[in-house]
Amino acid sequence: MHFIPVRQYTARLTGQDGAKWDGVVNGVNGIIEFMNKFYYVYVLQSEKDHKFYIGCAGNIKKRLEEHNSGKVSTTRNRRPLRLVYWEGCLNQQDAASREIYLKTTWGKRYIKKRIQEYLAK
Repeated sequence: MHFIPVRQYTARLTGQDGAKWDGVVNGVNGIIEFMNKFYYVYVLQSEKDHKFYIGCAGNIKKRLEEHNSGKVSTTRNRRPLRLVYWEGCLNQQDAASREIYLKTTWGKRYIKKRIQEYLAK
């Protein structure tokens, strides 16, 4: 028998509302469980028209699959879509506020600056 050592990660997070989370994350499954505690703001880029779509979701992987399978009407005709940027928030309200900001002119500029190396390829 072979035993694979499980790497442990210590995490401490504080949300904008002051909510705190402390814990130990064990291995890949622990990371997945840890990531499920977040709400995500994400940016997709259409490979068809190269335009961005900004949204938020609790499960970013599932949401990306919904976009690419045509279940989301606003992106159905712009498939395939690629995840180019995301941010994790500790609560849904912070994620929704961030989504609203990223949809403004200043937010769009912020995104383009954050992923400028990716866009240069």
